[in-house]
Amino acid sequence: MADTMVTRFLRLLFLLAGILILALTIPHRSPWKPTNIVTSGEVGHQVTINIPILNWSVTTVGTHIFLFMLLFLILLVCVSSSGRRNFVWITRSPRRSISILLPLAMFIFALYPTRNGLPIVLYLTLSALGLLSVLFGTYPALAYLRRWLPEKYFSTVSHAFLNIRPAYFIILVFATTFTLTNLCSYFIFENVPHVQDNIDQFFHAKIFLSGHLTVPSHEHKEFFDFTHNINNGRWYSEYPPGHTFMLMLGLLLGAPWMINPLLGSASVVLFYLIGKAFFDEKTGRLAALLGGFSPFVIIMSSGFFSHNASLFFTALFALFFFRAIRKGKLSDSLIAGVSLGICLNARILTAIGMGLPYAFYAIYLMLTKKRAYILRFAVMLAGFLVMVGILAGFNYLTNGHPMLTGYEVLWGSGHNPGFGHSAWGEPHTPKRGLIQNLNNFNALNKYLFEWCIPSTFFVMLFFAGGRCTQWDYLLIASAFSLSFAYFFYWYQGWCFGPRFMYESTCPLILLTARGIIHTPDIVKEKFQSKLSRGDLRYFSSLAIGFCMCVALCINVPVLVKLYSDDYWGVNAKVQRAVKREKISNAVVFVSSYYGSVLALNSPQLDSEIIYVRDLGVKNKLMMDFYPEREYYLASGSDIQETFSFYYDDTGKLAVTNGDFETGTLDGWRVEGNAWGIANQERGGRMGKFHAESLVGGEEATGILRSDMFTITGRLIGLSLNGWNRDPLKPNQCLLKDALTNEVLRTASPLNQDAFATKFWDVSDLIGCEVYLMIIDSDDDALKKGGFAWIGIDAVYKLE
Repeated sequence: MADTMVTRFLRLLFLLAGILILALTIPHRSPWKPTNIVTSGEVGHQVTINIPILNWSVTTVGTHIFLFMLLFLILLVCVSSSGRRNFVWITRSPRRSISILLPLAMFIFALYPTRNGLPIVLYLTLSALGLLSVLFGTYPALAYLRRWLPEKYFSTVSHAFLNIRPAYFIILVFATTFTLTNLCSYFIFENVPHVQDNIDQFFHAKIFLSGHLTVPSHEHKEFFDFTHNINNGRWYSEYPPGHTFMLMLGLLLGAPWMINPLLGSASVVLFYLIGKAFFDEKTGRLAALLGGFSPFVIIMSSGFFSHNASLFFTALFALFFFRAIRKGKLSDSLIAGVSLGICLNARILTAIGMGLPYAFYAIYLMLTKKRAYILRFAVMLAGFLVMVGILAGFNYLTNGHPMLTGYEVLWGSGHNPGFGHSAWGEPHTPKRGLIQNLNNFNALNKYLFEWCIPSTFFVMLFFAGGRCTQWDYLLIASAFSLSFAYFFYWYQGWCFGPRFMYESTCPLILLTARGIIHTPDIVKEKFQSKLSRGDLRYFSSLAIGFCMCVALCINVPVLVKLYSDDYWGVNAKVQRAVKREKISNAVVFVSSYYGSVLALNSPQLDSEIIYVRDLGVKNKLMMDFYPEREYYLASGSDIQETFSFYYDDTGKLAVTNGDFETGTLDGWRVEGNAWGIANQERGGRMGKFHAESLVGGEEATGILRSDMFTITGRLIGLSLNGWNRDPLKPNQCLLKDALTNEVLRTASPLNQDAFATKFWDVSDLIGCEVYLMIIDSDDDALKKGGFAWIGIDAVYKLE
């Protein structure tokens, strides 16, 4: 009786502890930062855990938290009779221990926290520990409820799932994924590309559609400069042609936004076909479901990234590689080779990384069984080399040499993989490559399924179970090989998640399906559980169900909020403003993010609207080039007509030292510690100097006030840059009445480093005595990191 009471008490303690841990870790303020866990650096740095209900904060270091989790887990094993029994049974056999420890070591490696990954790893590990504690605490209640769910219910559901006709299942999976991705594309991304890579490839697809690989640069090409676009007399993107060609097909159909949803949905179907071919029907169907409801797959398939093309073609390659080995058809070999070659034309390093394990396996087969495989792999290689030739031909026609990529044309040899160089920033090193790999693994463990446990948990469990075939090893090798390939690449980004690892979703989802299906057998046989396989299936289903609820109700809404909020600075506001004002035959100078509009241009610049960068006084060059058009200045949804003569009198300064070319703030009154003269180069600057509140630092605040002056003309032009991100502490420029201090006009920076021109119509104020105030009231309390300042380059009057 005493033991029973003690056990019940311990279960209650673990239940309460688990609930507390889950309550603290599950809420998120961003996809990579839990609401109640605040990190300050790497694992050895300070971590603050906030307990909002009690208004408490606990400050420690990350290392101590992981030690606490280890001790907590040891305590849980000691308290649990099955835990003690399993530990003793496993440690008795060195071979058994090694078979479990090796997959566990790889799992721990993937979760080793980096500076960027620490919040994610803390969330995943603490939440997993909390869930385990809740399961232990509620075990008697869950076991009681199990009586009401006999095994026949699971058998009925499984039977119904597996007995859907394969053709109907494929249609259902494809239609569901296609619907979800199109809804995300429309409602979250407005059917427009959001990231520089996508924007450039979309525009390049328009060049392809016009029947050319490149087009001549404009006479004033600086108005069209954009990141990753080559504009050196020939105008095109730096990227290989594979995905660009597919976007061209979408343009041809009038629906370019449907290409990635099509590729993503077809990839999920391939998950099913690969699982069925490599393993069995159940694995294929579960893999398709996991892929179709993976937030990572859905979000990536809703945008315009080339990763979707490479995912589809690497999956197609894997399927036909298997078929070529099993069936020996040369057509299968050809399709496999061509598929990997198309991936090479979309993402070069990805094709190398994903293809290497298959190449080694092919070499092994040819060395051991020459006659049976040499012809098959020769045909496969021939198909691949044809696509290599197409890429080399594209490079020759665009970049001037078969081996010269657009990346190298734009950035030089520093862009190539390797150590000791990079296209920008610090030179790449092995240490940096390792950190970037760990960053990707940390993030992938969350982004893949958005569960509250590491997404690769069931992969680890499956390999620990010792039920692997050569195809399982080939799949996991391709995932690690992809990571290894990017170990040599200097750049990394978490746009939409760890996208450089996106193609590994195919093998990881298949192996996750294998792990879930075999969990009851592994736990029963490998860990000597006394529970029946039906009970183990029941408990694992509850855990997975809880994880999916967390993903759907907590983590996915956070993703949607992030991606739908003008993600990467891109939106359709300028385009809608042009339609709203019914503007035609015009040149629109865009001072907000140019990436929102570049791809709207015709490559020949003969469309009704030409969108160009707002370069301040240089705008007159474009006005003189297109004298028959109207001209507008646009910033987001704000659009106003402008005229050539606006730029004729830019030398007539409205105030003393209005262009700061004295290199001082003479003629201006300074308050606070923010303002100073800056000679740092900024886009659109008219002279050599400008005033900027960043001189005093992000947290500095202050006011720059001009001398009084009389308005004599009908326009005042302002050249502003900087950021206005805190609505409670705005950064802005004010025109105030010198007698009453009434605010007559306001202007805010356009959230960019480059200068942009703002015109005030002051024709109703002619003769008034006024002065300017440029205010930095943002002390960076929101910790935006680089977005709490304002600058001014020139103030001039137009008669």
